[in-house]
Amino acid sequence: MEIEFRRNMSRGLFLRTSYSLARAWEWQRFGLQQPDQKRINTGVEGSITHALKLYAIWELPIGKGRKLLGSAHPVVDAILGGWQLATISRVQSGRMLDFGNVRLVGMSRKEFQKAFKLRFDDAGKAIYMLPQDIIDNTNRAFSVSATSPTGYSSLGVPTGRYLAPGNGPNCIEMVDPTSYIQGTTTSTAQFG
Repeated sequence: MEIEFRRNMSRGLFLRTSYSLARAWEWQRFGLQQPDQKRINTGVEGSITHALKLYAIWELPIGKGRKLLGSAHPVVDAILGGWQLATISRVQSGRMLDFGNVRLVGMSRKEFQKAFKLRFDDAGKAIYMLPQDIIDNTNRAFSVSATSPTGYSSLGVPTGRYLAPGNGPNCIEMVDPTSYIQGTTTSTAQFG
């Protein structure tokens, strides 16, 4: 949805502003045997929820025929007259995050949302969005090894709270057959 307001040049002011609202709906599916394990897909890639745009021009009231210095010498008018101020501005909310096809383990959706906060590492010049335990355990969950007795790499077995791949030992991901009918193959279903 977009709303636009325009004001044509009047008394030296031209203004055009608009507000856009975009919403993305998500499909959330649950495993059949473990309905408490959720897959999270937030937003649509590239979608911006709120955007406010402004384009404005103001002709300054200085110079020949204007309020200030209206009868100025032609040299003064050439230097100080005819100036304009203009702006092109855009303020928007951040893009929606898409964590991809993942399962929440050891935390609910609300707990995951509350854990999402920016952390600044000034020494390492890095910014993190999640607590270190979630990052470490998520790295462990995605680092698998076919030759390891646990199925995980040398990083170890994930414990506590983390994001796990959408499919895993207790949950197999399959393509949703209805997605072919709708013309897309990106929809997936999980069977646990």
